Amino acid sequence: MSSVPPRIAIVGGGPAGLTTGVLLHQNGIPFTIFELRHKPTPLELAQPIGMLDLHEESGLAAIRKCGLLEEFLPLTGDCASVMKMTDRDGNVLLADTESNDDRPEVSRSALNELLISKLPGESIKWGHKLLSATTLDDAEVLLDFGGHGKQVFDLVIGADGAWSKIRSILTSVKPHYSGRHIITLTIKQITVKYPQLVELVGSGTLFGIGGDGHAVTAQRGAGDTARIYVFISNPNVEFGNSSGLKGSTVKSGQNRLLTLLDQWGPKIKELVTIGCEEETENNPDAKMDIRPDHSLPIDFSWNHKPGVTIIGDAAHLMPPSGEGVNIAMWDAVMLTQAVIKAHEKNESGADFRAALSPLVKDFEVEMQARAKQVGEESANMLGMMFSKDGPQKIVDLFKSFSAGPIPVPRGAAGQKGDEEINGRLWRVTGPHDNQEITKLKFNCISYVWGLGVEPKGSFFDCKREISDQTRPALTAAMKAAEKLHAESGEEEIDAFWIDAICIPQLEVPARFKTLESMGFIYNAATTVLIVLAPTVFETVYVASSKTSPDPLTLQQMQLLESDPWISRVWTYQELINGHPAYFTTSHPTETSIIPSEKFFNCVGFSLNRWKRTTGSSHLTARSTFPNLNTLEDTIGDLLMSGIFEMPALSILSNIALRSFDPKYPKNRLLACLGALTTEVSWGPPSLTMGALSEKFMKICEDKGDYSFIFTADKRMDVPGKRWRPNPDQPEGAEPVHLVPLINWYCNSGETQRGHFDAEGLVLENLVLLQQAEKTDAMVENEIDIFLYGDKDGRIGVLPQQETSASQCTALLRFFVQIGFKGCAEPIVCAEGLFFPQENISQEHGVELFASLSLPYLFGNVGLARWKENSGMRYCTGVFIGIAQKEKSHSVQII
Repeated sequence: MSSVPPRIAIVGGGPAGLTTGVLLHQNGIPFTIFELRHKPTPLELAQPIGMLDLHEESGLAAIRKCGLLEEFLPLTGDCASVMKMTDRDGNVLLADTESNDDRPEVSRSALNELLISKLPGESIKWGHKLLSATTLDDAEVLLDFGGHGKQVFDLVIGADGAWSKIRSILTSVKPHYSGRHIITLTIKQITVKYPQLVELVGSGTLFGIGGDGHAVTAQRGAGDTARIYVFISNPNVEFGNSSGLKGSTVKSGQNRLLTLLDQWGPKIKELVTIGCEEETENNPDAKMDIRPDHSLPIDFSWNHKPGVTIIGDAAHLMPPSGEGVNIAMWDAVMLTQAVIKAHEKNESGADFRAALSPLVKDFEVEMQARAKQVGEESANMLGMMFSKDGPQKIVDLFKSFSAGPIPVPRGAAGQKGDEEINGRLWRVTGPHDNQEITKLKFNCISYVWGLGVEPKGSFFDCKREISDQTRPALTAAMKAAEKLHAESGEEEIDAFWIDAICIPQLEVPARFKTLESMGFIYNAATTVLIVLAPTVFETVYVASSKTSPDPLTLQQMQLLESDPWISRVWTYQELINGHPAYFTTSHPTETSIIPSEKFFNCVGFSLNRWKRTTGSSHLTARSTFPNLNTLEDTIGDLLMSGIFEMPALSILSNIALRSFDPKYPKNRLLACLGALTTEVSWGPPSLTMGALSEKFMKICEDKGDYSFIFTADKRMDVPGKRWRPNPDQPEGAEPVHLVPLINWYCNSGETQRGHFDAEGLVLENLVLLQQAEKTDAMVENEIDIFLYGDKDGRIGVLPQQETSASQCTALLRFFVQIGFKGCAEPIVCAEGLFFPQENISQEHGVELFASLSLPYLFGNVGLARWKENSGMRYCTGVFIGIAQKEKSHSVQII
């Protein structure tokens, strides 16, 4: 962590600011929240207030990120997640009577109180009014709180709402009037006093649509209350004053309000009337709560400025549609991820600010694109609600949502209507069954789902997509496909396949069937289009656009290293199966593309240049840039896959290095299976890790590839199969599930060939190693070069300063640092050193073999066998040395 803690200010103590604080606090990063209001008292917290429905993919996901779901759920019983929609006469147009667990309702007070309870008391400064904010020359920000003094910060996060003072540092744009005023009323003890209104409002939310530009909504709340919101359309921002409603008491303004609703029926008028009477009864002097509704432009953005950013309403104020608090809380999640990354770089002061700035810039670009999409959808929905034929439009829209689930590949039934994406209408379905898909010209789209949002539910759910990145990825890929067609003569395609539409994360059987088809689908695609984050794409595009690529700078390589697409578990499968591939970006105005070979050349060239200019070893390079090195390994496999069949060990090694959600450990094996075969009939009867491992090995055996033998699993204790990995370990044992003994495998274009004869398995192309007291001098010299390099410029895997260690010690140190799962006692051979999976007693008469088909960077995978009372025993190993090809032969594995 930083030696000098970063100075972080969060201006605003609403859900966005508090969520940011909770996440920073959980990661040990100091901060201060400055809130204008005084600390609420228990009495104030108990007052009726509006409800918030938190969405599974954003607000609720943020609660999960904070680890507060168990404490949150008991707070959500006051308002059911159900909806009723009526016309202005109270006739029910639509009624959703099943509670939606994905969108629980919680009062704003309860949510804030929960978040505040997780923060140190001294971290929130109540009653602090920000007078001004000023950026200083070195990217610091000065905040002036008047009587509370001035303070300087490395990062200021503006979570200060609609009229944000922090936003004024970034832009002169201010919210504009939406054309509507909102009047708020509260009814207490509604079930006791007004049962007829309970029947009208229901247990959740009521939407009354007038078709005259007005609307009346009501929502059940805490303490048996109901909040009523009257929306009055009027082009005059000063309508509150000109109508006499603003400043009047509720009692004196009641008749004027009802006059505005003179075309409405008695049911809705009674709701508004009782709302006014209740306000007057509770406080005869109560003023009419009326305010003009404002929003920021839908395409609002700003140029990044180091040291300051904004989130929530300060960044994307939009009309009330249930989205604001949700995307605000997800803003907090994404921004804190950037801060955490910068903080982990062990930098402080100016260095922390320099590390943070590009990360925050990426966050802002992503947030702006996400907010624009949600803003457009909200504006469209509200536009329908307040239009002349609004009731019928809303009914038609919601009926279209219930047309059935989006099918997954394999021909599930059901379709959605046409959707406009990138200026064209597209039919959103699954990619048909596997017989029909081969008749289509289609592109696969590879991208990161984004924001940690898991695919769940149907593609269109009130215009909210499975992932926040789905529509941007679709739009970007369609632009790229049009460009390829226009400039490169690529075929015009019929369809796009995008995984977030087709992978239900939580419905295991359906999800498995989809993943079972992914290898086939990518293999059948005309092209794979990979959608990268804008900053990552721009970095590589500039460097790779020349005939000879420029090397990336250290900062640019670090940016690529942190990109989630480069390390995701599915990347390997998609690249191996789907080619040609092109890279593009989700930036809305960017239309450039990068052919995959240029992208890969740029990455490989930059890594090699960095190693040479810094004198870094392979180990240093791998520890500094693990994801880029993993991608470079994939490049080699990708080139070989066009010529040779992919060995199972190569697939296992490369995918083992990638990132996958620990909640879904099967993803690694599912991705391995997808890379191993493009058939769609490999699905086992169950989804246990053991069953997936068994299926993987069975496919390999059918192919005649036995490279899966060289993994870290224990062996089966069955006569004739003691060479075979056993993924189903006894209770209490730790199953390994086909994880390589060491992730340093290099694909030479061969598989470990084998076959069965009358006596059992025969493995081909093995060398019997000769055990000795000392390794041959020539081999020792070559091992030294492998470890430390030489004067001819060859780079070793370890730093030069470690040459004082013995070869055994140095090799073991190297192995351990790259995840070796074997033992510490090597067996010395004339040809080199053999590091077995487990300690083997020399009393057993051990035979050692190296596989020439499966080389490491220097050396080979190996196999040890020895005889015990119960028969032959086997374990795998790593051989470092020189095995001579002319000594290779086939070996009977008994």
